[in-house]
Amino acid sequence: MKTNIKYAMIIMGVTFLYLFAVTFIPITQTGNEHAKTIVGFLLGIAFSTLVNYYWGNSKKDNPNPEFPEMDAAIQAGTDKLQETFVQAVKKDDSNDS
Repeated sequence: MKTNIKYAMIIMGVTFLYLFAVTFIPITQTGNEHAKTIVGFLLGIAFSTLVNYYWGNSKKDNPNPEFPEMDAAIQAGTDKLQETFVQAVKKDDSNDS
């Protein structure tokens, strides 16, 4: 297992342990306010960031496009549009001279 994923799993495990402790172990009123702040941080930032990074939308490549024909058509249209633009610029440059 990669080192980065090990750290992520450790942080997620500590987060779950802390949530379990805050939920089931009695805490003083002052500690209760601090616990709410820490839980908000752990769930809102640390835990969700790790989950989204390792198992969310961080995939860089998509080897099998869902609609390959549509992707090819879009690429062909983009190439044609770029070619038309280049020709128009060349034509405009030749008219200015």
